Amino acid sequence: MIFKGKYLHICPAEKFIKGFIEFVKEHLDFQEHEFVILDRKNRRFFYKIPEYSNVYVVTSKLQAPILSLKMLKVEKIFIHGLWDPIVPFLYLQPWLYHKYYWIMWGGDFYFPEKQSKLKKKLIRKIRNFIGFIEGDFEYIVKNYEADGNWYECVVYINNVKFKNLNLSSLNGDKKVINILVGNSATETNNHFEAFKIIKEALKRYNMKKVKIYVPLSYGDKNYARKVINMGVNMFRNNFVPLTEFMSFDSYLDFLLNMDIGIFNNQRQQALGNIIILLGHGKKVYIRSDSTHWKFFHDYLGVKIYDIKKGINFKDLTKEEKLKNIKIVKDYFSKENVIKQWKRILES
Repeated sequence: MIFKGKYLHICPAEKFIKGFIEFVKEHLDFQEHEFVILDRKNRRFFYKIPEYSNVYVVTSKLQAPILSLKMLKVEKIFIHGLWDPIVPFLYLQPWLYHKYYWIMWGGDFYFPEKQSKLKKKLIRKIRNFIGFIEGDFEYIVKNYEADGNWYECVVYINNVKFKNLNLSSLNGDKKVINILVGNSATETNNHFEAFKIIKEALKRYNMKKVKIYVPLSYGDKNYARKVINMGVNMFRNNFVPLTEFMSFDSYLDFLLNMDIGIFNNQRQQALGNIIILLGHGKKVYIRSDSTHWKFFHDYLGVKIYDIKKGINFKDLTKEEKLKNIKIVKDYFSKENVIKQWKRILES
């Protein structure tokens, strides 16, 4: 590994990383950035991580000393998700703490009682935090006694891809209502509670022509089986589990066919799904006690609904859809993400 850049990105081999590397290549000074992909399970091939001269793949702990040496030479170190395998390596280098910029993913800090003692100590040492939901930073300050600078940034280009819609497509006149529930086979989606809320609403409004789609292609396979069993028992042929991984473009087309998105997550999760649905005029339910409720409802001012109050199948008005689309597209625009990243790099 021969590093020449000013900025080092330490990333897991995950679905967001390919798009992020391409974004940096297209819109920032690519040669100033180096990317270290931590991939001990050979997932880079599945997620099609690009092979550039400044993209390095680390598959063994034996490469850690070389990485440490290179970390001394860069100005900023961007940590894409603070996951336990990398925590001891980062913690044991206190002379680098001031360089750490933690890009918060959600699953890497929620439920503090489940986090390791070492991670808690490291979080208290980090001084730079990146995300676009300030409530997540406030959560870290409160639950980890952290202190430092919060930088507002969308980070990943996956969140800002939208398709142009014809105005006629916003009339909401459909024979079957397509409902999306959750984003993965993880318990934090609270599928079972969401299913009960949907069942009650179907009964209350005497709705029969619905299809309930549940993404379960990644996460806990045992939990996915439980979700499928309950979904089939409650909704029969109206229940459609999605167990095969889709490409991003295919998934985007799929989301455009949804009418309602229901995300019963208490923590920051499924943001890409929520953003895409709102940015295409879809009706979205989330929990009012989540950090992203404050962001979408209070900060951005989009029309969004509280699942804790139950659901109905009434569509948004055309005016509400157009307003949501404009707000979301303006904030999650490529131009805004470029501006946010330049602000961080120049800080």
